[in-house]
Amino acid sequence: MKKFFVILALILCNVCLCFAQTVITATLTTNVKTPYGATVPDTRIITEIPANASDIAAAHHLVNMYGGEYLGNPTWTYNCHSYAWHISEGGMPVAWIGWSTSTAHHIYWHPTNGGYVAVNENVATKVDYPLLCNHSAVRESQYVYVSKWGQGPLVRHAPYALPTQFNPQHYILQGLNPGTFGFYARAVTISGPNVVGCTPTTFTIQPQSGTVSWVVTSGLNIIYQNQTTLTVIAGSGSTATITARLNGIDVAQKTVTLAGSTVRDVTFIEALSPSTYAGGTINFRTHPYPPLPNENFEWRVTPSSNTDMSVNGNYCDVTFYSSGDYYIEARVYDACYTGTWVGRTVTVY
Repeated sequence: MKKFFVILALILCNVCLCFAQTVITATLTTNVKTPYGATVPDTRIITEIPANASDIAAAHHLVNMYGGEYLGNPTWTYNCHSYAWHISEGGMPVAWIGWSTSTAHHIYWHPTNGGYVAVNENVATKVDYPLLCNHSAVRESQYVYVSKWGQGPLVRHAPYALPTQFNPQHYILQGLNPGTFGFYARAVTISGPNVVGCTPTTFTIQPQSGTVSWVVTSGLNIIYQNQTTLTVIAGSGSTATITARLNGIDVAQKTVTLAGSTVRDVTFIEALSPSTYAGGTINFRTHPYPPLPNENFEWRVTPSSNTDMSVNGNYCDVTFYSSGDYYIEARVYDACYTGTWVGRTVTVY
């Protein structure tokens, strides 16, 4: 009990992370990797004499002082950087990142080796505290972080509710510039083919986190979308861009080539025979002429009562059984695209 009270007194007076667990070995490891497979430097696998009951009681008291939520016991086996960037993502082995340096974890946002990118705070999942603090945290929400306090406990806490050595406000009060916060999230990529045709093509976002929405430019038609996948078919045009938005912010783009529709919209309907009397037939054809092999056509006449229609691709014969004005229309389509209706008025006497 005497040992416990000594430790507790140190905590109350100096907010010192003074726990009795002892490091036995600290062995360099190259088995801790970034999401992109790069080795995290200055990383050690620790064996220790673990925290005893007094250490755990003191850790609980420390967490209570800052209004946090106690999540894990004091240990030397991992630190804040390891928890934030490695262990919280399911990484193995458990290790201490930055045993003798304060920048080993910076590799996680290296542009080609890391797998994380700088983002606005409101979409961040990882927080790098100012440099003098030498601290990292997982950002769960605007006011809720989770971090490992040195060799002390794992804690859920408010951003500034943590021991002084990790708190930038402590350095500011001493007249020092602690540096700035860094906010990061996984580098998001859109996976899928580079060419989109007339059959449904699916794209996925990796990794998926938060509220993802999709935006496509003209030339693509969305068939289906959810927070992880997008299915589209090509329309007209040569290229189009797919954008993934995470919590309202553009985080990834992919430009695709369109191997879709090559059909041409109908520009004019030609009457091959003159206007007719009731009971007569008028022959029509579309322009541009001649049609392309993949161009299909729809025809319609208004009013349709008292008429007969015979369609043969871009040709249409209409027999009118009553006098009056009629409106004949046509449009082109293929598997990717349906054009706009184009029409003309004919008079039957």
